[in-house]
Amino acid sequence: MSPNHPSAKPAAAGGTPPSPPRIYPWAREREAIAALRRFDLEECRRALIALGAELETFTGAATGPTALLLADLLSRLRSTLSPESEAEGGAAAEAARAERAQRLGNAPTLAALRAGYTLEVESLFRPLASGSGLSPGVVRARAHLDLNFRQRIGLREVAKAVGLSPNYLSSLFRKETGATVTGYVRLRRMRLAERLLVEGNRTISEIAYVVGYQNYRDFHRNFVRHAGRSPRDFQQRCRAERQSLWGSVPEAEPGSGGAL
Repeated sequence: MSPNHPSAKPAAAGGTPPSPPRIYPWAREREAIAALRRFDLEECRRALIALGAELETFTGAATGPTALLLADLLSRLRSTLSPESEAEGGAAAEAARAERAQRLGNAPTLAALRAGYTLEVESLFRPLASGSGLSPGVVRARAHLDLNFRQRIGLREVAKAVGLSPNYLSSLFRKETGATVTGYVRLRRMRLAERLLVEGNRTISEIAYVVGYQNYRDFHRNFVRHAGRSPRDFQQRCRAERQSLWGSVPEAEPGSGGAL
């Protein structure tokens, strides 16, 4: 459509795109995401609750599109705060996302949508509350590790991210979680490796790289320490167990067994 067409909307000054329609609390969402990036979980939760409280003030909003925006936001948050359940994908995570989107999408009114959204936010943050037995610094540190465990990451970086000294964080983290920061990173990597080995869609060398190891030997050594067997043996045993349960197992893609 020509810019001179009568129905064409004038471009914003400087060529910038027009602001999104005022049917959703975009500012509150940005506030919540910014707080999450700082690992300020209490401020993130506060902004999310405020977002829900403002929904009914947008009289032009429709429940369907608004529900999709909220479902997308919740999925992004869960990927960061609850990576064990959703960040790593899989059929269970996909089903949970679809169920949440459907549940929110079926809300008949904005008031009902707000109520459902608030319940989702509370369920997301409840395990991170002080009642979980973890101090705020450890909660933030664990969230940072869950988000970055596939990368090279060390105690000093985590301590800087959460505003604590390395020595204090190391002592507090071990006291409250029973693991060192390095041990927690290793456990997260191994759990992801186990799932990828069972799926069988990548070579073992690829899996080593995906979960955060720059060379196969380090991955192999840590996996044996974790699982008591090599990655290849673990994968073959899982396949044998599935075959005994289901009678047959589809052949893996060429090369999925992995070359050492």
